[in-house]
Amino acid sequence: WYDSIKDIGEIKGCILSNELVDNLPVHLVVMEKELMEVFVDYNNGFVELLQPASAVLKDYFEQLHIRLPEGFRTEINLEAIEWIREIADALIKGFVLTIDYGYPSIELYSGCRQSGTLLCYHKHTINSSPYHHIGEQDITAHVNFSALNHWGLKNKLTCCGFTDQGHFLRALGIADYLRKVEQSGNDPLPGTGKASFIVHTLLMDMGRKLKVLVQQKGMQHQRLSSLLFSDRLV
Repeated sequence: WYDSIKDIGEIKGCILSNELVDNLPVHLVVMEKELMEVFVDYNNGFVELLQPASAVLKDYFEQLHIRLPEGFRTEINLEAIEWIREIADALIKGFVLTIDYGYPSIELYSGCRQSGTLLCYHKHTINSSPYHHIGEQDITAHVNFSALNHWGLKNKLTCCGFTDQGHFLRALGIADYLRKVEQSGNDPLPGTGKASFIVHTLLMDMGRKLKVLVQQKGMQHQRLSSLLFSDRLV
């Protein structure tokens, strides 16, 4: 176990994260006449205060060429930028696989998400109230994969492709694998209906929600089989 990737030294290989980045702390912002950041005060309960956003938060949107409409509320994950920088510095040659909930900028800042993506999980139920159950619930926000790609490129990480988990696993041949499992009679999850449970969960349910970003450094250009159904990331 290491406290930081910096403690490992130079890496030649693959750096994999699964549902990590969406748990990093974020800044909440709201677009009014100018970009405002949401701060928290306490007066017989938690209350939100809006103050002008810092230059670094404004620069985040400027670098991504994002213009938020008035009234739009969303999140900015500055720690994700530092995270991808540290990975780029540590990786000498190899790949970075990031699997997480999120969208590219064009979807993340669309009208259907004008209230943001911040969600809380308490006792297996979902809510949007971070000021309740203090210290007893998980708080997450969706990942901006365009930001990971943008700051990755600035730190010499080239994008190999971007897709969802369902297409990623299909390209790797999960259908043939599960077919062989069924034919062998060895149920990997007894009592679940054999491979049908895996197909529904990994390919249909989580398959659409989870996204996969593959970046590389120091590798010759090559087409990865897992990215057969890759989308363009903007």
